Amino acid sequence: MAEYQHTKFQELEKQLLLSPPPFRRRHADRLEQLITSLDPETDYSYEFIYFRATGFRPAGASLQSYRGSELHTDLLHLLHRISQSAPTEAAEVPEPVLSIEQVAAACNVAQRTVFRWHRKGLVSRTYVFPDGRRRTGVRKSALDQFSAANKALVERSGRFSRLSEAEREEILRQARTLDVQGGPSRTAAAAQIAGRVGRAKETIRLALSHARGEHPHQPLFHSPPGRLSEDQRMGIYRAYKSGQPLATLCERFRRSRPSIHRIVNEVRARLLLADASAPGRFIADEAFTCEEADKKVLPAGAAGSDAGSYAGNLPATGPLSPAQERELFRRYNYLKYKAAQLKAKLNPKRYVAARLLDEIEALLAAARTVKQRLEEINRPLVEDVARKHAGRLVGLRGLVAEGSATLRQAIDAFDYRRSDRFASFLRWALMRTFARTLPEEHY
Repeated sequence: MAEYQHTKFQELEKQLLLSPPPFRRRHADRLEQLITSLDPETDYSYEFIYFRATGFRPAGASLQSYRGSELHTDLLHLLHRISQSAPTEAAEVPEPVLSIEQVAAACNVAQRTVFRWHRKGLVSRTYVFPDGRRRTGVRKSALDQFSAANKALVERSGRFSRLSEAEREEILRQARTLDVQGGPSRTAAAAQIAGRVGRAKETIRLALSHARGEHPHQPLFHSPPGRLSEDQRMGIYRAYKSGQPLATLCERFRRSRPSIHRIVNEVRARLLLADASAPGRFIADEAFTCEEADKKVLPAGAAGSDAGSYAGNLPATGPLSPAQERELFRRYNYLKYKAAQLKAKLNPKRYVAARLLDEIEALLAAARTVKQRLEEINRPLVEDVARKHAGRLVGLRGLVAEGSATLRQAIDAFDYRRSDRFASFLRWALMRTFARTLPEEHY
C-alpha cells in the first residue's frame, strides 16, 4: 500500500503501535467500523476520527478536517499496518472471514482483481486463519457492502473473467495443437493462446489448470524438462558462443529464450570468476576512488562495453617518457581495479545482467591490450640482458623465454607511483631470475 497522504495519520500510527497487542486488535476493529461508516461527501474533523479509532480524545485541539473521500486511503493503510502488527484470529470473528482466494472464487474474478478492489474501498486486514497462517482477509459483511456500493464494477469484473463453454473448448483445442507442435510449457502456451483469443494470460492459465485437474490422466503438456547438468550447461554455452541459432538451442534443450540467455550468462559469470589468467592484482591509487576517475585515467570517449575505447591510443613501440610510462601503468592498474569492483557484484546463483558481463570482459580485454604494449616496448631490454648472460651452458632462446615471463610478472608488480623507472625495476628482476636459472659455474 502507498504511504500516508496526511502526516497526522502517520503520527497516529506511531501512537497506536505503542499499545499492547490486545489494544491494537481493538483499535483495528474500531478502524474497520469507522471506514465502513464513512460518507465520501461529508467532512470529518481529526478529533472525531481520533476518538472513533481509539476511544479517547486527542491531547491537543486540532481544527483540521478531511473529506470522507480523502480519508479512505489513509485509514485503509492505517488499518493494514495495525492489523499486521497484531492480527486477529479469524475463528474469533462472529461472522465469516474470507481469504483473497475465497473472495475471488465467490465473485468469479482473478485474485489480482480483488487487490485492485482494495484501492477502491474494499476493507481488508490481516487475520490468523485456522491453518495458523497470516493472510489478508475480508469480512463477509464488508464484501457485501462493497458489492452493493459497486454493483456495476463487480458484475463487469465477473463477466470479464467468466469463460463460456465454447471459449473453453477453443482454448483446450489450441493447447492440444501447441502440444503436438512442440510441447511448450503451460505458461508459454497461455501467452500464445491469450493473444489469439483476446483474453488475459492469467485467465487462460487458470482455464488450463482447471482442465488438468478435471482430467489428470490426460495431460495437455509434456512434463517440464528436468534440471540441467553441468555438462549440459557448458554445452549450451559453447554452442551459443559458436554461433548456433537461439531457436535451435531452445528446441534442443527444451528451454525458452530467456532461460537460454540466463544459462549462458551464468556460465560466463562462473568462467570470469574462475579465470586465473585474467589480470587480477592491481596497484591502488587515490585517483581510482574519486568521482571523475574515468575522465582522469581513461582516454576520452571510453565506452562501457568497448575494449578498444578503454585501451585508447597507445604509444608506439619505443622508449617512453616518464610521464607516458606513469600514465600507461596507471591506466593498466585502473582497468584491473574497475574490473575487480564489478566482478565483486557477480553471483552466478542469481540473475546476472549481460551488460555487466560485457563491461567486465571489455575492461579485462583492454587491460590485456595495454599489458601487451608494455611487453612490446620493454622486450628489447629483456633481450639485451639475456644476451649478456647467454653462454655455452645456457642458450639465448631459453633466457629470453625466462626473461619474458619475468617481464609479465614485473608489469603486474611495478609500483608506478614511485620515482623509479620501470627499466631499472625490470633489470633488477631479470638479474634475480637469471641468477636462479643459470648454473653457478657460469658466472
